[in-house]
Amino acid sequence: VVFIHGLQGHPLRTWQYKGTDMTTTGLVYWPLELLPETRDDIRILTYGYDSHVSNWFTGPANKMTIAQHGRSLLNDFAQHRQDSRGRPIIFVAHSLGGLVVKEALIEARKQKYHNHLNEIYSSCEAIIFFGTPHRGSGVAKWAVLLGNIASAAQFDTNTGIARDLNPSGGSDKLEELRRDFNDILDEGKIKIHTFQEGFGIAGLKIASSKIVPDESSSFDSRKFEIIDTINANHMDMCRFGSKDDEGYKKFVGALANILRQV
Repeated sequence: VVFIHGLQGHPLRTWQYKGTDMTTTGLVYWPLELLPETRDDIRILTYGYDSHVSNWFTGPANKMTIAQHGRSLLNDFAQHRQDSRGRPIIFVAHSLGGLVVKEALIEARKQKYHNHLNEIYSSCEAIIFFGTPHRGSGVAKWAVLLGNIASAAQFDTNTGIARDLNPSGGSDKLEELRRDFNDILDEGKIKIHTFQEGFGIAGLKIASSKIVPDESSSFDSRKFEIIDTINANHMDMCRFGSKDDEGYKKFVGALANILRQV
């Protein structure tokens, strides 16, 4: 089970719950602290990459595009799996991380002459998406907003990713991704579980109250996708403080359903 963070994310902080109520105090990194106790039959990995729209403390931001991040994920993961090729893979992706996973699988599917890369695709059983934008919609405006904030503060921006997410910037990357990944979905091999955000984030001036609107975060097909809602905003929807968290229960249920079919 491989966790991939999203835009402005981090392999630890994206999934880390910060105690804000009387029942949970401190920090809870649930992929490490909760999930192994719930499922002792899986190996848990996290993957990190520089997805910051602005690199606030170390200068210029990473200019890699979504496609380049996808290829890096594919190559890095294949290298990591040298001794466990053929083991079933389940990706868990938040926000932009879902696009990176899709790019990696699209590329892996093409690698007919490189078995160590192609097996990433053939071994992938499922993807659990948390608020991944599959169409531009309000997400593009969010990316532009973050880029504008960074620019106003005189920091460089990740123009490659911002361009991919902003159709008005001359890129139709999301539509290309959607079309190419639909070819994969049509094969019926990969199971999809989509979690949508239940709340918006207060204070952001965007057309939709949600960072990723429902029409953008689903494939809208009952044939290969299960859709559910987590009652949290885009940033908190993948942060769980305890095994009693309703969002955690939904995730564990989705994972169990997938594992029964592997």
